[in-house]
Amino acid sequence: MSLCEVCGGTARAGIPVYLLIDREADQAVLYTEPVGEEYRRKVPYKRSEAVPLPAPFGFELDTGAF
Repeated sequence: MSLCEVCGGTARAGIPVYLLIDREADQAVLYTEPVGEEYRRKVPYKRSEAVPLPAPFGFELDTGAF
């Protein structure tokens, strides 16, 4: 299963926030605003950056340890 397929499945299920840690690309990608089988918003971060997680989480996640 590809990363795109996983992301599409989570969007289709209505999961509001999906964070993908991609160690091969050395980045974290935050997906929000699911519509159908995709997310309207996709924000990439360097893996060492803190990722601001929106509600219902409401905190920054340090991705450096991943």
